[in-house]
Amino acid sequence: MGGVREDAGGVRAVRTGAVIMQSWPDLSVERHVRLARLCEEAGYDLVLFPEAFGVEGFSLCAAVAAATERIQVGNGILPIANRSPALTAMGAATVADASGGRFVLGLGAGHRAITTGWHELPDFEPRIGRVRDYLLAVRRILSGHVNERGYGLSFRAPERLPIHLAALRPTALRLAGELADGAQLLLIPLDDVARTAALVREGAERVGRDPAEVDVCFALMACVTNDPGPAREAARRTLAWYGGLPFYNAMFADGGFPDEAAAMARAWERLAADAGGRDAIVLPVDDVLEHVPDALIDAIFAIGSGPECRARLAALRTRGIDRATVYPFGPYADGAAAEEGFARTIVELAGA
Repeated sequence: MGGVREDAGGVRAVRTGAVIMQSWPDLSVERHVRLARLCEEAGYDLVLFPEAFGVEGFSLCAAVAAATERIQVGNGILPIANRSPALTAMGAATVADASGGRFVLGLGAGHRAITTGWHELPDFEPRIGRVRDYLLAVRRILSGHVNERGYGLSFRAPERLPIHLAALRPTALRLAGELADGAQLLLIPLDDVARTAALVREGAERVGRDPAEVDVCFALMACVTNDPGPAREAARRTLAWYGGLPFYNAMFADGGFPDEAAAMARAWERLAADAGGRDAIVLPVDDVLEHVPDALIDAIFAIGSGPECRARLAALRTRGIDRATVYPFGPYADGAAAEEGFARTIVELAGA
């Protein structure tokens, strides 16, 4: 699935997928389906749907698979704390069967802001050992394993159902290389992508796997626009929010912005103390914005004209990844505006 692919000129051949964020107001199932069809028509090979607090992940993937013919469809990602391994395996097997084997299951540790704030689950502990055990449990169930109480899937899942891991920190990146079929990377400064991708390969090699078996996917948040100012402010707000999540904050520090990451962490600590906890999705992010420099936006996002964003995407071909996934975003107030903006970015970056 992964590995080095070169075209006739010796340049790394990087496939292109897409990520459709579903937390915009009124970004309905119908809009998701239309965007997925557009991705398929434009030549993308994979479309992923993160699950947060909007459309439910498996149901959405099933609807998209029913409306498309060729493109792979996946969760990008499902937080493991919100479902038992058995329920995840059931959902994955169902969508894989319904899609004719076009489904990719994406798993990740998740974040307290969603697991505790939205799902109201009190025992969130994002330990890497828990992610490892969860992935192995899902794999066992999908392979037909029957537990000691006699329970197992009542039908066979497709023989090869790819499982990807969301990977931000070195331990998770190496774990993806050891056990997963793919690694999904997000919000990494461009200059740090090669080092990050190498950790996935390192994980594969240390357990005797061929690194070519692991599909290293990097999601580039992009907005094709003739008015970059509002999109840059949307990017600043995005980074301000993610800067309050420990995994992402540490990743920003690793990527060359340690002082800025520390300032964001301190700002969030003050906000969380005032609000009684960091479990709320809506906190006064404005108090964090001053700690998000333009240089961090420039290092992570692609914002501007079609040619400018295409050049940014093309630069990933030299960064050691297998698939660049276009992650449209922007300063959109509702589902209609988001669909229009996403579609523009998807079309402009197709084939880059």
